[in-house]
Amino acid sequence: MKKRMQRKRQTIHEEKDKEDEENVKKDDEKECLLLTTPERKVPVMIKTYEETTTDKLSFAVQLTKEELSKENKVESQKYLTYYQTIDKYFVETSSYRIGEEVFEKYGIVIWTGRSGSGKTLAAIHLILKHKKSIPKLVFRKIRSFEELSFIEPESEPGSKTLIFIDNIFFSQSMKSDLPSWWEKLNNIHKTYFRLNEFEGQSYPVRFVITARENVLERVCTYMGPITPILNENLRINANNLSEDEKENIITSQIEFAKIERNLLIKPEMDKDFWTRVKQSDGPIGFPLCVHLFVCSDRYQKSGEHFFSRPIEYLKRQINDEIRRDNSNRTKSLLFVLFFHEWFTKLGNSEKFHLTSDYQCKRFLDIISKDLRTNFEPFDFKELLPEAQRLVGMFLKEEDKISFKFVHDSVYEAVGAWFCETYIIQTARHFPLEIIQNEVYEDIKENTQAQTVLATRLLYETLNQRVSQVFASKCFQHESFCACFLKELKKKDDKTVIEFLTVTNESSSVKLSCIFWTSWNKMAHLTEQLYDLVKDKYSNSTSELRLYASLHEEAFVDLSPEYHLYVSLYGKCCSRKEGLLVTVNGKLRNDFEEIKKRVLEFVDEDENTILHIIITSENTDRFASVVVEKLLKAKMSVDVRNKSNATPLMLAVCQTNKRTDVIKKLMDFNPKLHLKDQRSSSVFHYCLSSCNDDETCAKYLNIVLQGENAKKYLAKDDSKGNTPLSTAAMETRYSRLLSIWTILNAGNNEIINTINEDGLSPLNLSIASMNKNTSAYAELECCVRVILLILFGARLKDNPDTTDKVTDFQNDLLKNILEKPNDEKNMRNILERILGKFAECKDIPVPAQSFPNQIGRNLAPLISKAAQILKNRQLDKSE
Repeated sequence: MKKRMQRKRQTIHEEKDKEDEENVKKDDEKECLLLTTPERKVPVMIKTYEETTTDKLSFAVQLTKEELSKENKVESQKYLTYYQTIDKYFVETSSYRIGEEVFEKYGIVIWTGRSGSGKTLAAIHLILKHKKSIPKLVFRKIRSFEELSFIEPESEPGSKTLIFIDNIFFSQSMKSDLPSWWEKLNNIHKTYFRLNEFEGQSYPVRFVITARENVLERVCTYMGPITPILNENLRINANNLSEDEKENIITSQIEFAKIERNLLIKPEMDKDFWTRVKQSDGPIGFPLCVHLFVCSDRYQKSGEHFFSRPIEYLKRQINDEIRRDNSNRTKSLLFVLFFHEWFTKLGNSEKFHLTSDYQCKRFLDIISKDLRTNFEPFDFKELLPEAQRLVGMFLKEEDKISFKFVHDSVYEAVGAWFCETYIIQTARHFPLEIIQNEVYEDIKENTQAQTVLATRLLYETLNQRVSQVFASKCFQHESFCACFLKELKKKDDKTVIEFLTVTNESSSVKLSCIFWTSWNKMAHLTEQLYDLVKDKYSNSTSELRLYASLHEEAFVDLSPEYHLYVSLYGKCCSRKEGLLVTVNGKLRNDFEEIKKRVLEFVDEDENTILHIIITSENTDRFASVVVEKLLKAKMSVDVRNKSNATPLMLAVCQTNKRTDVIKKLMDFNPKLHLKDQRSSSVFHYCLSSCNDDETCAKYLNIVLQGENAKKYLAKDDSKGNTPLSTAAMETRYSRLLSIWTILNAGNNEIINTINEDGLSPLNLSIASMNKNTSAYAELECCVRVILLILFGARLKDNPDTTDKVTDFQNDLLKNILEKPNDEKNMRNILERILGKFAECKDIPVPAQSFPNQIGRNLAPLISKAAQILKNRQLDKSE
């Protein structure tokens, strides 16, 4: 009997789906437009959807503005209703109370924070409280700038409007809409706030907004003048939680799980467990982590580690759920909900119900006709019970037949799972907006997948989606960049030229792809593209002239210098995003203007392009080429930033190799006497850097070739430390070669110069290394002391510093200091220490001359010690 009833219900569903299909078949054909290139057989999405919020507001055949406004009211109320239960367990934190005060005073509040920090729950709590106090309140949840037009004076006396915008500007495709947002928000402020700013409660319209951390800062920097509704004074950081607030959130969520979900926390999760949890930190906010944890037995099995790596556990759990379901309904459900949520985030409002097999299929076909075919098997029947089963763990119920992910973190984990599981299929068929946000971690080992994804992104670039392509996270992998370039170089000259010169369709920034690789800090890829231009297109070719004629262009600049300055302008814009607003189509063909903007650029810290390129991730080879071109373009080699640091100062302290850069800078005769705000010279910068001793000594030798360089070794910084003192204080890396270099180049007066604490280089060497007990530190300390003594240093009695230098823990060091004139004793001690290092036997004695101060038998031992330690980090054992 039961089986007959199930078959009957299935028949009814199938008949209804068939009827739905007949009714909408005509509308189906226009939903998705794909361009297929025969050469690659990879579909490129030109338009992944047609019906957007803008479309609805623009065409009379769609709903009228009044109908849409009414629909928005209804949907907004449904949204609010969903949160009423969980709001009973909300904890009013200090950040909430501050936000509430701001809201009462200004009629606007913006909570910012990481994903899961509780900013949305804080906003909902405030809205529900406010709604109770104002009976005639009209609530609207706004998703796009077009929906802001729904705001208008309410006809009923005493009524007010409360606007909620959740995760404002979160979508990466929003930049083209920003001017419209600014215009709408400015008009709303002028109409409803400026005239009422001294009247407190009389604001007819109020705003509650949430935003991911740093989103508003970037958007406002990009747009320039801040619209008053997004003023910094209205922003509250939701990330900040005290220990007591975390404790209250834990207690509240345990109560929620017990009463609303009928779940109990395991006994082993005692007070000590929750103490460790409160100290953990991860990519998702604490409130959401606690909520997910207490509402799922499976998350609880992962213990406290869930709180530091929640995304990884979410992906693992998604994988388990899909793999154990032989019916494929779990996969089908998560797949269709993932795309529906993505579609909604783009500002669309396409709806479907999980009870309809056909509606699920039709919706996916709106995104792309290829999705269902290439990600089979699917089963979209009976998804409702499956969705209800996953409520709490992955999903939340909007109404009886509509569901969405419980949080963005789950949405992101589902997307990551599909992209990691179906690498090749997603590379071919997922919308670019999704692909660009996936890291594709496993693609490094999969050459076929790399080729498919590289080909897809190559042709997306040719389809003028340049900025989106080079915002893709897969370019973080060097192996993928290499594959991308390999696929590019396989193309004919016409295609390569088109790739190098194509501009962005949806942006006013009409500059070539090398601008976007540089803007996205893809140093390696930028250099490779520059090399490609330099090697192949330094001179005009017939292919280049053909390209220009085909595209009706008078001139296409493929000169290496043009592309170099375009890439540098990308670096400038990444430092000051507001510059993007000033870029228009005319700039593309105005090389002199691009060059002028680069040469005159300074960021907020007054760094010029010289400072920026030197401190970048670019290779020494590329950076030196840029430095030479900039200096030949009359940039000053001694230009200073806000800290008064020169390019040479920054070059000698970079952990990335900068040998060629330093040589280029020295070719232009920098002033070596210059000091920064702390009175540090280029020598102080070099010796206090995080570079090993070999690198420091190499840089020192280059700089010491400068005019009068040696005399500046005697100059001290603001604390009285000479460069020799700075080297003597170093505790992380050896400085034997560097000290040797300084002692050879300097004069006797620097040996015993004391700083403001009354400490000489010898005092500082002992104080800095005395308490490090590693064998390498022992060798370093003894050799430093021996070198300084041999060049004339003496340990002076100083009542203020006696305790700092006489409490030696190292007996060998004591022995050296007790017999400062006994070179034989020094030699015996060094032989004893060097005997601990097996690598010492394989180090040849260098054929070089040593200073007269170092005895013939002692010099080889000091040299061997320097060779052992030159690349060594002293606080790390073997």
